[in-house]
Amino acid sequence: MQAQSREISYGLFGSPFGLDPRHDNDFDNIRLISIPPTQEEMMTQTPPYFPENIPEARQHLPKNSMERLLDVQFRLLREELPAPLRHAVQCFILHSRKR
Repeated sequence: MQAQSREISYGLFGSPFGLDPRHDNDFDNIRLISIPPTQEEMMTQTPPYFPENIPEARQHLPKNSMERLLDVQFRLLREELPAPLRHAVQCFILHSRKR
């Protein structure tokens, strides 16, 4: 019996996967990402990119590398700042348009 390979769908983004950036602060290199969120980033309806921290995950950095671990941890930690703020801004805009 042969082992079946499963295609697991993870949130992919940017040039390594042939996709367009979600907003003006969406880069594959975390050194280019601004810590404070940009206006365009706050307004986007597209979910943020969170690479999976498991070996089988498709990612733009080499498996088992420190760069990969740092990338995942940076993106998760950074998202703690803009996520609630982005949600509040988008709710405010949505409700203000209904009036």
